[in-house]
Amino acid sequence: MDIYKVRQLLKGQSIFDIPLRVVYYVRVSTDKEEQKNSTVNQDTFFEELIASHPAWTFVGKYIDDGASGIMADKREDFQRMISDGQNQMYDLILTKEISRFARNTLDSIRYTRLLLNCGVGVWFYTDNVNTINEDAELHLAILSSIAQNESLKTSTRVRMGHAQSIKRGVVMGNSMLYGYNKDHGKLVIDPYEAEMVRSIYEKYATGVYTTPMLEREIYASGYRNHYGEKISRTVIGHIITNPKYKGYYVGGKVKIIDMFTKKRKFIPKDEWIMYKDETGERVPAIIDEETWELANKYFVERGDAIKARRKVCTTPNTFTGKIYCGTDGAPYWLKHRVLRGKDDSTWYCSDKLKNGTDSCKSFPIKEDEIRSMVVDLITLSPSDIQKYCEMYLEMLRKSIDSSVDKSAKIAELNKEIENNMAKKQKLLDYNLQGILSDDEFISNTKLLNRKIERAQSLIDSFTSKSPVELKSNSVLNKAAKLLNDFSGVKSEDLDNKIVDELIDKIVITPQDTDYASVEFYLKTSEKVHKTYDRKAVLRNDNLLKKMIEEQEKKMAGK
Repeated sequence: MDIYKVRQLLKGQSIFDIPLRVVYYVRVSTDKEEQKNSTVNQDTFFEELIASHPAWTFVGKYIDDGASGIMADKREDFQRMISDGQNQMYDLILTKEISRFARNTLDSIRYTRLLLNCGVGVWFYTDNVNTINEDAELHLAILSSIAQNESLKTSTRVRMGHAQSIKRGVVMGNSMLYGYNKDHGKLVIDPYEAEMVRSIYEKYATGVYTTPMLEREIYASGYRNHYGEKISRTVIGHIITNPKYKGYYVGGKVKIIDMFTKKRKFIPKDEWIMYKDETGERVPAIIDEETWELANKYFVERGDAIKARRKVCTTPNTFTGKIYCGTDGAPYWLKHRVLRGKDDSTWYCSDKLKNGTDSCKSFPIKEDEIRSMVVDLITLSPSDIQKYCEMYLEMLRKSIDSSVDKSAKIAELNKEIENNMAKKQKLLDYNLQGILSDDEFISNTKLLNRKIERAQSLIDSFTSKSPVELKSNSVLNKAAKLLNDFSGVKSEDLDNKIVDELIDKIVITPQDTDYASVEFYLKTSEKVHKTYDRKAVLRNDNLLKKMIEEQEKKMAGK
């Protein structure tokens, strides 16, 4: 639809006389019977309205049942309607009132603008606001704000109602609590699931069972979650820590802090409303308090132990603060595990650990591999060290030589010196013949001497080592000395002192899925490059694993 053209037509005729493709939108916020009747009534009204105007063509309807008006992106038919509007499948939307379209001012303005840009108008029939009209947005903003404020008041009333229900001991929340069914604000024990809950508490309270062990045992016993799948160890943990199972009423654990995003804040435990249901009428106990307390004692102790292991590393981290990811610059973190009784420490990009595998293309690298590379680096023979230093200096000389054609320049300067020396001789001849005064002779001779000295200085600079080369030579000598000092060091000998003195940082950059470039930045300002082949490491690991298994089989046979 051409919005400008329709606006011009509206100056002389009714919108009902303009040929338009029309749809309507209906939303009700609950599935209650009276709201269903409202849907039917709106259906009938809009279909009759469209049919009564021959210029209009009815092309469809969009209905959201039991959908809140606060969040537009949660309404399926609404989003389908917007998508169809962007594809220009209709010209005008009819809806009862602004609050049916959106109770959020931002959504009202955003979606009506979006549709208008696509040549689609929205007519809020009861509010008599049609976005095709130029002054519609002002009225829309005012009425949308009123609708939003009404939603805020409704939300406040609902929260107050919840608070009063909690004070009366009404059990809030959903009906997905294992071991119970909810009936009119009360919990009723489900005998089948309650048996599973008792088993969890009794076994965990022995101190022998862990949540992963209970996860496997419960699954083997035939218990499933509400979707027919395994009851996870996380859910088992929630069951163990829930005071309701010992007959305590618990409420006020969560507060909604944003009406639009539904963002929730979990309240500290000491602020919960919690008390023992002495009668057992609302929250009957499935497990006795003593067993509940013992199970939770073990749960807290194990949780503290896991946190301690995450924060404290008992073995020295030789490379901590040294290894960085070449892709995102994030430091690498060390993760420890024990495999077949041996330490299997591996370094990972911290950004990848925090943000998931898709956030970075890096891959893990074992600490043993890094140690091996460092040992290879510092255990070069003295002749190898000298060879690498000489190779580097030769490359540097070639680089300097290639930047300037020295031989041609020196020849040119020598020629300049010869010419100036000849000029000095002529000046002397002219002075002896009386053609040139003594003062003129002295002045011109000084000028030629300066030119000769400058040319000679340039020749000397080309034939001697450059400052860059001298500095590089000094740096390489330091590197050679440092590497010689650590010659003979083994992987197990590496410690913080050696690494700190030798290496400034290590940068690991993935080249593809299997290879990475590993660059060692030495404290002497030099950089050494190595390549890490992950496939080769995996092949070696698999070979070692097979050898161990074969040895174990032989020992078992004996």
